[in-house]
Amino acid sequence: MVRRHGVGDTFRFTELSTRRLVRTIGPLLGAGPARRAALLAQRLLEENGASAAATVVERTAAGPGV
Repeated sequence: MVRRHGVGDTFRFTELSTRRLVRTIGPLLGAGPARRAALLAQRLLEENGASAAATVVERTAAGPGV
């Protein structure tokens, strides 16, 4: 999700190195990623994630056909 929205990156811990960290963090320090992160944060705040998660759990626990 963070990569798709242009606000971060992910990689395996085993791929971590100083060079990789610098190469990954550098581009994220500009105004563009900060602006996209603020917009994404606002969208997430507007969602009712807990309610949506509870609905999924309830449907899954109820089994097929419910």
